[in-house]
Amino acid sequence: MTSVDHLFGTTSLTPVVYPDVVEVPGILNTHTHPRDTDEEDDGRAEMFIPLLADVYEDVLGMGNTGKPLTTSALAVHKGTQWRGLVPAGKKLRIHVASLMREQTDPEDVVHGYDKPDGQEDMLVVKMFLRAVSNAHGADVDDLSKVIPVIKAMTNTSFKHKKRPMTLSIHAERKFTQFGQRINFLNREHAAIERDIPHIFKEVPEAHVVICHVSDASTIEAIRYYRSKGFRIWGEICPQYTIWTCDDLFEGPRGSTMLNTHLFCLPIFKTEPDRRALESAMLSGEDCWIFGTDEACHWDNPLKPERVKINDKGFVLGGQTQIPRASVSYVIEKAVEAGRQDILPGFLSHNGRDALGLPRSEITTRFRRNDWTVEETVHRTSPKLGDLTARVAMAGQLRKYLPEA
Repeated sequence: MTSVDHLFGTTSLTPVVYPDVVEVPGILNTHTHPRDTDEEDDGRAEMFIPLLADVYEDVLGMGNTGKPLTTSALAVHKGTQWRGLVPAGKKLRIHVASLMREQTDPEDVVHGYDKPDGQEDMLVVKMFLRAVSNAHGADVDDLSKVIPVIKAMTNTSFKHKKRPMTLSIHAERKFTQFGQRINFLNREHAAIERDIPHIFKEVPEAHVVICHVSDASTIEAIRYYRSKGFRIWGEICPQYTIWTCDDLFEGPRGSTMLNTHLFCLPIFKTEPDRRALESAMLSGEDCWIFGTDEACHWDNPLKPERVKINDKGFVLGGQTQIPRASVSYVIEKAVEAGRQDILPGFLSHNGRDALGLPRSEITTRFRRNDWTVEETVHRTSPKLGDLTARVAMAGQLRKYLPEA
């Protein structure tokens, strides 16, 4: 035992014993951004997909690429392109999430989904609410225009599928119904109060994932809906259990600066929100799923687009993350809380249930090996030259690495 003196007395702390090996079922990451290739003058896909393949068995790739994946045909092309970048011998399966628009064709969505398992054009449809993030114009303001699509995803008598298609939602509202701008910290709360009830009123059997939950009130809302029998899950990204909005303004040596490489959307909330998200992640409840929203942007402020900070000083929301660091962090938090038992559900089972994927039949082993997260990731593209992105967790000590 060790003891630490605090302001109001002495607290006894039991030293954490980190096991040498942690085994979990094949991991599903429900929120990745493989982006585009050298062919589209981007180059992030070639760098990031091999990193994903080192850790995950399955990932869901979001369709807010340079040309948004708004149809089954576009989803097929991009999915084929992404899968072609998985290194030989790796077991990674990449599933595609197309994007919802107010003009989305219900028949096209059903056509893309209702195929034998593993052959879908898109496994999930993701909906960005209007103007809250980088959806390249493929977003939704008037929910009434997409209710027919959600009904088709949910109530169709499918030929191949045995369950509804999942709808993932970036649940933030930038404007009220009267056109007034909503405060940054209140945008998720506004969408959960306004849009989720509307969806479940119109389509009670819908399968819904709330992406990258950032607000404690969303945690309680999901628990409430689950208690009423609705099929809803909340995606917890590790970064929302680490940082708060105040951390965005912490600079080196105690200075106050804007740390753009931590900035992501939804924006971080307060310390009570962070604690609520961490508690949910470690709760063992089957409604919480692992998704990292690793939205890498290149670090080159001389360029006008596809970079974290552009030549006019505008900053895109999204963190560059290293998959092995994100998973090690989750393992460490579970071990420290005495809740190693939650890892199979949180890292694998719950997300598979939410997306309709079968349970994993493989085991991934992580071995204790202290390491420091690198400052940057980079690649040299034959077409685009040297490309670098700064890592959000840079400098943090992690304790586990996946076995080859």
